[in-house]
Amino acid sequence: MTTYALEVTDLAVEELRALRAFERRPILEAIHQQLAYEPTVITRNRKRLEPLVPNFSCTPYLGIAGWRLSHLL
Repeated sequence: MTTYALEVTDLAVEELRALRAFERRPILEAIHQQLAYEPTVITRNRKRLEPLVPNFSCTPYLGIAGWRLSHLL
């Protein structure tokens, strides 16, 4: 059986680190069990996400030290 490499983004790592260990462990186990071998299989609880295109315009976010500065542009 083919094993796929999982690429995790920095944002995903940050979000996982924000969880407590007992919350994080089952999530990581499920990721490795379900996505390492059959990442393209659609199941009742796992759907393929379509690329999202917003139906609105937005101002680019410009933040310094956590402050939102987009209203100054």
